[in-house]
Amino acid sequence: MKWNFNKENWLKDIKWLNYGDIRITGGKNIFPVGSLVDIYGKYTPRGFYNNNPRVGIDYGSVPNPLLKPKNVTQFNIGMDLGLFNGKLDVIFDTYYKKVDNELFTSMLSNTLAFNNFTSNDAALSNYGYELSFTSRPLSKESKFNWTVSVNGAWNNDVLTKLPAEYNGQFIQFDGGKYAQHLAKRVGRNSLANFLFVNQGVYDNTGEVPIDPVTGFRVRNNGSGDFLNSFQGVIRVSLMPTVIML
Repeated sequence: MKWNFNKENWLKDIKWLNYGDIRITGGKNIFPVGSLVDIYGKYTPRGFYNNNPRVGIDYGSVPNPLLKPKNVTQFNIGMDLGLFNGKLDVIFDTYYKKVDNELFTSMLSNTLAFNNFTSNDAALSNYGYELSFTSRPLSKESKFNWTVSVNGAWNNDVLTKLPAEYNGQFIQFDGGKYAQHLAKRVGRNSLANFLFVNQGVYDNTGEVPIDPVTGFRVRNNGSGDFLNSFQGVIRVSLMPTVIML
């Protein structure tokens, strides 16, 4: 829907306004998600039994034949202005986008046969503002064409849903070289970093607190890592806390 308000009778005599309109758009799209493996599972040969070939399911992921399509609902309000006989154009937009039934892979308990389960239990929203100025400072009779554009945007995304068993927060650990872990928390942006805040250095090893469960001093990471246990006056041995960015 679009309203060209510059054509209204009460604005037609304004000479510095070349055009002006307000736009309102909205819509909903549905996208299929997942693969045939997500829906039906993966089956592989498992050798022979009594001279008959066997085929068994791959226990990496649970098949989910109930996957739903992803729903995307979006609304946009915008305004366009042309001023001073083409000298200045202004474009402003604000939008809201909601994504439901987003795919999410949940890790399962090691007491189960399968490793993970893919479902539609995630959702997120995007919203923001965008503003653009375009100026043509030279006259139309000039032999040169000079256009100056300035634009800016403020965009934000919010995670609005996770599977119920995560109680609103899921830490996605990165097993790669750089260990860029992600903290997915409902109400925060969908790609927040999971980091440590350095709170200081122990003066000596005796200051490192003892874990009442293990009886050892507080330690970090795996046993093969040099950060395994905190030591005094070693700058890498810092008390960690979790933050969300």
